[in-house]
Amino acid sequence: CCPHCGHSLAQYRLMNKVEMQCGEDDDLYLEILTFAIDTGSISASLLQRRFKIGYSRAARFMDTLEANDVIGPADGAKPCKVLFDNMFDFVYSLAVKLVISKQKASTSLIQKELGIDKENAIKIIDRLELHGIIGPANGAKARIVLRHEE
Repeated sequence: CCPHCGHSLAQYRLMNKVEMQCGEDDDLYLEILTFAIDTGSISASLLQRRFKIGYSRAARFMDTLEANDVIGPADGAKPCKVLFDNMFDFVYSLAVKLVISKQKASTSLIQKELGIDKENAIKIIDRLELHGIIGPANGAKARIVLRHEE
């Protein structure tokens, strides 16, 4: 585990991949992403208080979270709802985007591109098949992607 943040090496690698996938280079983004998923709803004022940041930075984080489909749209003064129940669901959403953009799917591709372990990559492949995003296994070949970019 990292002595500074408490994350394992695998979590750290995943967070770096998430940061690259989301296009956010602010060091605080991953902490805010994790906080948002853990709390279930989030607002700029909550970010300001929790992370001791100014309004413009908090608002930028909110915009980035919404652009990355982590939170729903603003509803007046109410906090925005987080669209994922846990980090696995968020990583799954990244995997969906990945396989659709690459038009191929394999456990090794998901492991490499998202920096996750084989066990979780297998779970994601199974869920992708269950949701009709990829076809069934075809020996050692990459799976056929059944959905295309919109």
